[in-house]
Amino acid sequence: MDQYKTPFDFKTTDASGQVITIQCQKILRSVPGRRLACLGSFQDKEVFVKIFIHKFRAQRHWQRESRGIQLLLENNIPVPALLFAGAEKDGPGRVLVQELIQNPVNILEEWGKNLQDAFKHIEKIIAVIVKMHQAGICQRDIHPDNFLLTEDVSYCIDTAMLTTSDKPLTADESVKNVALFTAQFPSIDDETEKKIWQQYCQLREKGWYEKHLSEYVNEVINSRQYRAEKLLNKLYRSSSNYIFHKTFKKRFCIKKSWYQHYSTGQLIIPENFFSGENIEYLKQGGSSTVIKAGETNKELVIKRYNTKNYFHALKRAFRRTRASRSWSMGHLLQTYGINTPAPVAFIEYKFGPIMNVSYFICEYVPGPNLIEYFSGSKPLTNEQKMIAEKAVTMLKKLGKAGVYHRDMKATNLVVNNDELWLLDLDGMCWYQDSKKAAKYHQKDIKRFLRNWADGSPISEYFREGLCVK
Repeated sequence: MDQYKTPFDFKTTDASGQVITIQCQKILRSVPGRRLACLGSFQDKEVFVKIFIHKFRAQRHWQRESRGIQLLLENNIPVPALLFAGAEKDGPGRVLVQELIQNPVNILEEWGKNLQDAFKHIEKIIAVIVKMHQAGICQRDIHPDNFLLTEDVSYCIDTAMLTTSDKPLTADESVKNVALFTAQFPSIDDETEKKIWQQYCQLREKGWYEKHLSEYVNEVINSRQYRAEKLLNKLYRSSSNYIFHKTFKKRFCIKKSWYQHYSTGQLIIPENFFSGENIEYLKQGGSSTVIKAGETNKELVIKRYNTKNYFHALKRAFRRTRASRSWSMGHLLQTYGINTPAPVAFIEYKFGPIMNVSYFICEYVPGPNLIEYFSGSKPLTNEQKMIAEKAVTMLKKLGKAGVYHRDMKATNLVVNNDELWLLDLDGMCWYQDSKKAAKYHQKDIKRFLRNWADGSPISEYFREGLCVK
């Protein structure tokens, strides 16, 4: 991607052989070595530009996308108008230029703000999905970002993954596709999950709702696991959002927005933050040292994982670093809609496969921990009951996701802006085997309940909410 510094020109030719210049002003998304999605200008119009850059497969990728657009148009399914399609003048690249949809609704942002308003938009998307399925069209990688919403129209985009049949999708095929769509929403309760399927069935086949509901619910769980696996695989490569770098002696991945904010590359040399005066230590322990750094309103937590002695260093030398685990688990929790400070970077110093010191950086979330929050108040206030209910909900989400935290101390749960945040993820495990996940989830619950004396109001509240006798 470094060779594409914006703005840049993409030169192509029309049917008559005349050279056409498409200016790309901003890269919106990139898949390194494969394609770029850009904001650009074409014939004095602001447009959306998709450039296919693979050395050997650019034409194939371009053809898939073009065929998908044509397929939707043939079935009267809204798609941004295709303004131009062509080949790079002196290279293997291909380009598609489409109408730019102004001010589309970001459905995932709406989802986080107001569920009722967001669901109105989801209903519009479901109506398009129904129309696609009835036409025998299936979006294999269906996601809310595959749709652009305005007040009147839901447009389909990213058409390369469309498949088609001469018959409408069967019930089983529809269940899997709608479940995959549902699984993309990071925080969704059981009721809303079922409501999406109900809305689909009302428009497609009402009798399917009860008949295939359990199948749909199970498929959502499977699809969410698939989505999480896919995400974790992407965390160790460069992309639109991340910079990944690996050498014999160092490996790091950093969120691009933070790397650009610290233009001198300070964050990838984190030890510099541990030297100097006025260091604000959050923890000074044998196994780790934690400090707060950064600027006002853009504060960071930097956690350095130490080696206690020679034997401790030898024990950890060939294991996955705790920084890398925190990086993965932080993103995993976000996938399941569980609040945790946003991961910013991980950095490892090593000698080939032999690991040495490592660092994990995340955004700073201030606030009292649960011990402090619930201290000295009997009975519980309404605000405390609200946070206690969120703690119960979080634990249930962890269990449903198959996540075992392994250190569910109340000090690892922080209250900020009436929300609960989970910290200290370097020991966390993710189990996809439901029996094993249930077994370890009970351990998390038992450890969580040990934070409060038996018989106390808060302990009784948690026991009731978690159905523990």
